[in-house]
Amino acid sequence: MKLLKKIPGMVGALQRHNRIVLPRLTFARLVNLCVLGIEMLFRRPKLISKPVVAKIEACSACNLSCEGCRSGHLIVEYPAGNMSTEDFGIVLDKMGKYLFEIVFYNWGEPLMNKKVPELVKMAHQHNISVIISTNLHYLTEEMGDRLLEAQLDKLIFCIDGWSQESYQQVRIGGDFDLVINNIKRFIDQRNKAGMKKPYLEWQYVVTQRNRPELAMARSAAGDWGVDRFVELVDWSQRLDDKSYFNGLDKAWEKMRGKRNRCFWLWSSIAMQYDGNVFPCCHVANKPYEDRIFGNLVSSSLDEVWNGPKYRMARQYLRSKRRIEEGDFICKECNTPPIFIEETK
Repeated sequence: MKLLKKIPGMVGALQRHNRIVLPRLTFARLVNLCVLGIEMLFRRPKLISKPVVAKIEACSACNLSCEGCRSGHLIVEYPAGNMSTEDFGIVLDKMGKYLFEIVFYNWGEPLMNKKVPELVKMAHQHNISVIISTNLHYLTEEMGDRLLEAQLDKLIFCIDGWSQESYQQVRIGGDFDLVINNIKRFIDQRNKAGMKKPYLEWQYVVTQRNRPELAMARSAAGDWGVDRFVELVDWSQRLDDKSYFNGLDKAWEKMRGKRNRCFWLWSSIAMQYDGNVFPCCHVANKPYEDRIFGNLVSSSLDEVWNGPKYRMARQYLRSKRRIEEGDFICKECNTPPIFIEETK
């Protein structure tokens, strides 16, 4: 019965990705996916299957200081850098035949890396779909042309408000007129090229201050031909809510006796621009030893994916959090995941 209750959510998750994932299905990926499902079901610590989704930081720097984002609150301590085509080629050679999807962002602004269109093309050569999430400030006309030429699969963009005053309260340091002009021009470029890709998703972080402008933004999305408009909760409120962090401690104690339902350790990989691999994107913001599970540029996929830290973390969740030895970040995880860290 518990499995039946989860099916609607699983179907919803698949529907959100099937537009760009299903065309990439191959026999090898199908077999890998089936094995992955079995290994996740039984929580195997050492895996035969390989990751099917990779979240890779194209650029670790960001030009904004957004409310609710770790970059904006200086919780991201990773040195600034860009993913190179050379390193990306190495990574693709090691796991490209298993991946359905590459997501080119963690905590930075991907379009600050001028080679992103080249990275998209390289992924497509391995028959992998690509998603980018951007704040639009670097979506110039030239970059737009290059992304269209590369046939980017999906572009997520964030505009939270319908005036400079409300927008800058979330996207601190942002230029409302610039981002509006950039996305309108890009949509016009896409239309003139007669292309349906990239699929466009507008994400709007709803706050008490910009809620009155929500209807205007939604209307504009419809007028411009944006494919999907998404309202997001205001995560920045958690930074000021001390009771939320107290609640995390209680949640952690409550979950100690339950099997963790984490999917990252069995299906997905999070990687910084330099090849360092992390157990999930939520902790890929600091170059600490307990967070880094290996390096996919200098090591083989199996050395990383079935390395000591990955096996220990999977065993830790399988054993209902009873393992004490080993230094790895998953010991600090709560379920559901911690999306915002308290500034110390």
